[in-house]
Amino acid sequence: MSPLCSTSIRFTFRLRLLAMLLLWTLGDAAPAGAQGQPGVSGVVTSATSGKALAYAHVQIAGTSSVTVTNRNGVYRLTGLSSGPHVLVVTAVGSRPIQVAITVIDGQVAVVDVSMNPLPVLLGNVTVTGVSRGNEEIAGAPAAVSVLSAAEARDYAPTSQLPLALKTLPGVDAPQNDVNDFSFNTRGFNTTFNRRVLVLQDGRELGMPSVGAQDWNAMPFPLDDLKAIELVRGPGSALYGANAFGGVLNLYTPEVREVVGTKIALSGGTLGTRRLDLRRAALNRAATLGYQLNFGVNTSESWSRSRTGVGDLQREYAGVTNDSVRTPFPGFEVTPLKGQRVDGPLGTSAVGRPDPLVEYYGSARADYYASSGRVFTAEGGASRAKNQVNMSAVGRVQFTDLIRPWARVAMNTNNLTATAWWSGRKLLEPQIALAAGVGFEDLSHILHTEVRYQFRTLADRLRLVAGTSARTMLVNSNRTNIAPSEDDRADGYVAAYGLAEYNLTPTLRVVFAGRYDDGNLLKPQFSGKGALVFEPIKGHAIRGTINRAFQTPNVLERFVQFPAGLPLDLRPIEASLRTSSVGGALGSV
Repeated sequence: MSPLCSTSIRFTFRLRLLAMLLLWTLGDAAPAGAQGQPGVSGVVTSATSGKALAYAHVQIAGTSSVTVTNRNGVYRLTGLSSGPHVLVVTAVGSRPIQVAITVIDGQVAVVDVSMNPLPVLLGNVTVTGVSRGNEEIAGAPAAVSVLSAAEARDYAPTSQLPLALKTLPGVDAPQNDVNDFSFNTRGFNTTFNRRVLVLQDGRELGMPSVGAQDWNAMPFPLDDLKAIELVRGPGSALYGANAFGGVLNLYTPEVREVVGTKIALSGGTLGTRRLDLRRAALNRAATLGYQLNFGVNTSESWSRSRTGVGDLQREYAGVTNDSVRTPFPGFEVTPLKGQRVDGPLGTSAVGRPDPLVEYYGSARADYYASSGRVFTAEGGASRAKNQVNMSAVGRVQFTDLIRPWARVAMNTNNLTATAWWSGRKLLEPQIALAAGVGFEDLSHILHTEVRYQFRTLADRLRLVAGTSARTMLVNSNRTNIAPSEDDRADGYVAAYGLAEYNLTPTLRVVFAGRYDDGNLLKPQFSGKGALVFEPIKGHAIRGTINRAFQTPNVLERFVQFPAGLPLDLRPIEASLRTSSVGGALGSV
């Protein structure tokens, strides 16, 4: 059984980009302006060489009026409203520049721009997840890898994020189905792994009742992510429970970073078809913006039903020898949705499994205050159908589930306050294929967190302090949790702090600690210590010590459901009692 082939074709249309490319191809043949349409045009050049700068990005601040310079450095924007505007010009290797302009009705203003060089340090990558603050990756006090959105783009058609991460050091991500992975770092992997905490903009993506990831219910396309950071090793000192093998931080862009419209169409093997839509815009003052997202993805599954003798041999044909054995009457009693068992128990399933289907939709609003504060409110939902996942009791099929979520946040240079809610509801019972029984799940997490940081002692000391509280509600409708423990609410509280001090310009020491408590765990203290010596810029020697803990999830504590079909031994017992050994059984 081989994983989903990554062969795919992806078409991405950025409406404003099409206009830019058209302008570039016209070159100098294009007229300086359209008669009667107010606007601005000019030439962008290098201040040092005087040469034209091609592909420079030119935009009217706070609007979707944007273009790029052609091969001769020429740009043109028309259809602008009369009055004052701010022209923003950026280019790789040049210092960004803003120019105040005034557009007069019926005229095209001529504004030439000369840009000063700005050295680009390609190795100067900044991360934020290691010590909850911006720092260069080379001097970070932990092992951390960064995967850019461009590097993850090849996996965007199928949203198989763990496959993109498999190229990073220390990552182990066995694949059980198209979108089911046992993702872990630094070994000690299991079939049902949840030792890496996965966060999207600080919001945990794990299932509330189990803690593991619904990789098939990601509420975004991979190429819409701004950055992906994987911090390897224990991380409970700053992130709490289940940051056991590491922390995976996913960052999405602000509205002002993706202004415009994007349409992406994808297709590939296994009948993969995907559509992604995004629209983002700012008001004229660039203080308020909105973003809308929608997507749908369908494909076949490479999972097969295992209801008949020999199914495993056929499924693994060509990759194993004849040592694969299938229990009689079959490894599982229930076929995949869309199939049926035609005949007595033990017969292979017939028919075609229903396809995998995923939907997502979200809306976001950002407000940029003059004080520098950024306020964010967003929410959405993802829906997945016919997914097959591995669990502690074998394979289960989620025939229809929905994951709603919401988040509000405020960010300043020193203070971050956020609250998020994440839910999970099975619209149809999930089926344990080996047991043939269905389970329900209606669960929610409500989480609030406040973090404050500041620098002192001539900027040599950075201090971080934070606190969080969480309420988790889980209800299985008495299908897989003991009735006395079902429909429950559990609470957690935590406080943490970090001190980072530069002993010398090349030597830094870091200490962090966190206290966690809740009604499903004993009080836990997690510590962190690090010493970072950076004798040469971009090259560091690092020594760290970390402590982490993992809590049992609700199902691990209170699970109660059948592992298989009921087995009736009464016919065997009656036969034995009437046989020649019946007398020896006595009153057994």
